[in-house]
Amino acid sequence: MNLPCYLVRDLLPLYHDKLCAPDTVRDVEEHLDGCEDCRAALAALDAPEEKSVPDTEDLQRAQALQMLQRKLVRSRILTVVISILAVVLVLFAGVYFTHAYFSTRYIDADPSALHVSREENTLYLTADPGVKANCMSATVCEYNGKTVVFFSVYGSVWDSWFGSSLSSGGLDLVRNGEVEAAYYLPYEEYRALFDLSGIGTELAIGGNQSPNPLLTGAVLMWEKG
Repeated sequence: MNLPCYLVRDLLPLYHDKLCAPDTVRDVEEHLDGCEDCRAALAALDAPEEKSVPDTEDLQRAQALQMLQRKLVRSRILTVVISILAVVLVLFAGVYFTHAYFSTRYIDADPSALHVSREENTLYLTADPGVKANCMSATVCEYNGKTVVFFSVYGSVWDSWFGSSLSSGGLDLVRNGEVEAAYYLPYEEYRALFDLSGIGTELAIGGNQSPNPLLTGAVLMWEKG
């Protein structure tokens, strides 16, 4: 059976790879014996593939495209890094200025949450849990003919948000001192009368200081019985 050329051309890859059935092989070989074109097509299957040499222009375009892609990637990375740094800087500046502002704005402790007691010659200041005003200043002076201690308990607005509370275990208000009364003063009124060197547990002993007897904000917290 003499197969037509178009059919043999379709079968040649299978014939070349020895994948045809014996009958098909016989028919293809019969055709190849009498067809020079199909024999040439079979021989072409054994010829090595020619590798196309890239054109110089194409190479230049490819290199330029690669360089452009690298620049775009670097530009995007740089943009992301700058954006992150800008956000961090804005957040840092916001926190810094917020802290700077609110750490100098003070609020007073509620005197009803404070308690003064005496043990031997020491006056102790204690506070209910959760009192955020964590600074204390105290001044011993003469007031209405008595030796008294004026004190203030306060804290910044920032401390009220994030700071620690005044120790509920107690602070020494006056140690080894004979005083007859203890008065609480709001921060602004205390600052107008005394300095604030008594922040914390230090005592600011004022010599011969006579505060105005009309202290509208003064709250008697303890008096010698």
